[in-house]
Amino acid sequence: MAEKNLVFDHFAEDHISVRNKKRISLFVERQRSQIDDDDESITISRFSQGVLNIFEYLQETLSIALPLQEENEFEERFKYLLCTSHLLNDTLSVYFYDSKKPDPIEISDAGLYLGGISRRNFEILLSSVIGMIVVVLTWLLHGSDSKDIGTKIMQLPIAFMLALCCTFFLYRRMRRKAMKTLHSSALYFLEMLVYNCQNFDIKLNKALTMIQEIELVSRGYRLSMPLTEQCSEDRRCGVFRETIHDILREAFESYCDAVVAMNPETLKNNLAIMYNMYNIIPHPEDDEWNLEEQDSFSLEFLKQCFQKMHTKRRELLCHFLALDIMTPGRDSGRTDYEQHWVIVNEHLNNLGVVTGIYLDRIIATSAIDLCK
Repeated sequence: MAEKNLVFDHFAEDHISVRNKKRISLFVERQRSQIDDDDESITISRFSQGVLNIFEYLQETLSIALPLQEENEFEERFKYLLCTSHLLNDTLSVYFYDSKKPDPIEISDAGLYLGGISRRNFEILLSSVIGMIVVVLTWLLHGSDSKDIGTKIMQLPIAFMLALCCTFFLYRRMRRKAMKTLHSSALYFLEMLVYNCQNFDIKLNKALTMIQEIELVSRGYRLSMPLTEQCSEDRRCGVFRETIHDILREAFESYCDAVVAMNPETLKNNLAIMYNMYNIIPHPEDDEWNLEEQDSFSLEFLKQCFQKMHTKRRELLCHFLALDIMTPGRDSGRTDYEQHWVIVNEHLNNLGVVTGIYLDRIIATSAIDLCK
């Protein structure tokens, strides 16, 4: 009986081991098939990714726009200069200003091809060159022997395609270089505008402080005591006060004209977002300097004029943050890209020059009045 049980146990063990081996082999086969499928899918994905990379590379090679990274870097730098200038704050923050005068750059060839040709003239020149190449190749083909006509016919499209490719890559390089010069000029003009605006605010704030100190000392008050002005003809620095008022009014009117001129260059939706972000209530285009009814020589009134000018300037600077040629997409591929940047650069340059003139007037008037 014991021998039968032993034989049965051996038979059971052999049967179980056979079943386990079958299960293990089936499991191994499934794993191998799954690994093969994964390898095949990985190979397909790598192949598709490689094809996609080749397509993107060809698209970038044949694109006349700037690389996306360079365009994004320029736009971020442009916005950074404005947003960190403290010129968009609700109140004047002259004690936070910290700008350095930018180094001058060569801007005579900004947006031009070959140092002095506009884009339209450059395209006409390239078209003329291609036409001359076609004429020359046709003449060579016409003057050849009849035996060589087959060879010439084979060479003609090859030569034409080579000339066309060389012309295209020359145009691509010239256009990208022109856009880079426009970007450099835009950053320079913006830095000059920020520098002049900040220094204008600093000098004007010092001028108002100087008037207050002179008024206090002339009355025998201590500098720590508050100044309560009355409407009187005995005020000190009367001419200086009037000059400050005139400069602020002229600056306000200049910024009003600039807002009207910049409206076609902005996106309305983005401009509304900027207004909401910086808590700006836009005024109508015919906004006027309606402060003449008050005492135009008091310090309080001059400070109100200062704030009114600052509000209009904030409204203007928001236009430069909402430009139609600075969207999240790739704008440098647009045919009117250079034209719009030429207009924006012109506005930036004019504003910087006008603000610099106001700054020089404040400095000169302060020096003359202080000597008196």
